[in-house]
This record gives sequence, structure tokens and C-alpha cells, in this order.
Amino acid sequence: MNKKNIIKSGIIGYPLNYSISPDIHNYLYEQAGIQGVYKEFRIRPEVFAERIDAILKEYQYLNVTIPYKKDIISHLQGTSDSARILGVVNTVACELGYNTDGMGLELALAEWPKPDHAMIIGAGNTSRTALYTLLDLEIPNISLIHRNANTLNKLKQEFAEVIKVKVLSARSFASIATDQQISFLDNPEEIFGFDQKIDLLINTTSAGMYPEIDQIPLPEEIIQHILIESKPRVFDVVYNPIRTKLLKMATERELEIKNGLSMLFYQAYASQSIWLDKQYSVEKAEKLWKSFVEKFNPEKFIVENWSVKKI
Repeated sequence: MNKKNIIKSGIIGYPLNYSISPDIHNYLYEQAGIQGVYKEFRIRPEVFAERIDAILKEYQYLNVTIPYKKDIISHLQGTSDSARILGVVNTVACELGYNTDGMGLELALAEWPKPDHAMIIGAGNTSRTALYTLLDLEIPNISLIHRNANTLNKLKQEFAEVIKVKVLSARSFASIATDQQISFLDNPEEIFGFDQKIDLLINTTSAGMYPEIDQIPLPEEIIQHILIESKPRVFDVVYNPIRTKLLKMATERELEIKNGLSMLFYQAYASQSIWLDKQYSVEKAEKLWKSFVEKFNPEKFIVENWSVKKI
């Protein structure tokens, strides 16, 4: 292949000491029969503004991760509707911003039955993505819970400005369009008086991520109460370690669990679909994920690569 036809792509973030995106994207290029390069751009915050424009000119296809998912927007020519609503970009194609995290989460959850009530732990960018994804999936009841009341209340205010809602109580809204109910628990101890059964628990925080593997996203008595009283399926966006302390707690209760690796894989596939201007295929994405798992054995892959490559 002529060098001019090589897909030049990469990921921008800092410190990028946890990313396995290069492995996933190189695998996807290989499966598609495409010659591509995927470079890591570890850019310190103090030099981001002066370096990013040159990178965008040379590398037209990029993924964006912490802490630049918002900062990148002012350097782009425009954004997709999903990126605009979420206020964050994780994929760039020819200086246009997109967000494929929601597609990744939707596919990661697809193997499980649709819940009646899903609870999101967290109030950051990933929790915002989870909230809007669950709304799109028409989950009847959605709750958010977080340690930091100020952060959660900020998200609550943003949500009420984007979605047309009617106020049900100090902590609950209902979507006027779909009648879905959304609750914000800004004091985790409210869970003890929460009378709704939770079918799906989603951790969107980094609690438990290597090397802080003993962390959990909420006080242990709160987590245990949810697991014991509701017996939910538990999804954790963290994928290193493969089983976080939260997932281990759920396993002890014999609950179904998933980590965030499949979500990362699916959003990467969605990114390449945008870069290569190809139709996104759910069936193909699921087939590629299964073959990736068979080839690499994710648990062994992450443990070995983390120690050798310090990804």
C-alpha cells in the first residue's frame, strides 16, 4: 500500500498509562485488511494548546481521552449531535468531533435483558454518557448516585436544561417526551430509604482502577445494601483489573458482572467506522469482539501487557 493510503490515527491523553486502544485498533485494522498506524500522544496539559493543532493536521483520525475530551472541542471545525449534547468528544475525523462512548456502552449491555431500573454511580463525563444512553434505550427508571453532592447537582441542572422534564420531587424528574423517571441521589445514604428495586448497577467512576485496586465507588455499606436488597447485574467501566473490588463483591453474591473492556472495544469499532466511512454493523462488531476475546484472552492479555508495556 502506498504510504499516502496508510490510515494515520492515534489517541490523545495524559498520562495514557492505562490505554490498550493501540492493541484494539491495530487488531481492527488487521481484520479489515487495512494498513494503519495508531500512535499514542501523551501530551502534558501545559503544552496541549500549542501542540494539538499540529497533531490534528497530521493525524486526521484520533481518539481523545482524559483529560482532553472537552478541551479538544475548541480546536475542531464542528461536532456531531451526540458530542454536542454530551459536551465531550472521544473521536475525531478530519477535525470534526464525535462521541462513540454511548454506542460502546449500548453494545456492551446488549447481552443482558433490558432493565426496568438502572442505577449509575458517578457524575462525570462517563456518567453523563451512561445517562443519555439509558434514556435512548428507553429504560423506564434511571437513578444516579454519587459521593459528591455538588458534582451530582451540577449534572442534574445540566440535564434539566437539555431534556424537557417535569419535576416530580426535589430529587426526581420525568421526561415529558417518554415519561421515563430520573432520580438524583446526592447523599448516598438516601439509598437506605430508596424503595425501588435496582436491576442494573453501572459504575462510571475510576474507583478500583489499577493501581488503586482496593477502592470502591461508594462506601461499602452502601454497595452491600444495593447488592443484597436488589441483586442487580453489575457493570463496571473499569477494565484493569478485569475484576475490580466492586465486581468481586458482586461475584461473592453470585451476581452477573461485566467489566468495561467490551465497551472500549465497541467504541473503538464505532470510531473506525467513522474514520473509514463504513456502515456500523452490530452483528460485525459482536463477531469481532468474540474473535478478539478468543485470540487474546482479555484477563491474561491485560495482566501481561500492563506489566510489560506499562500501558
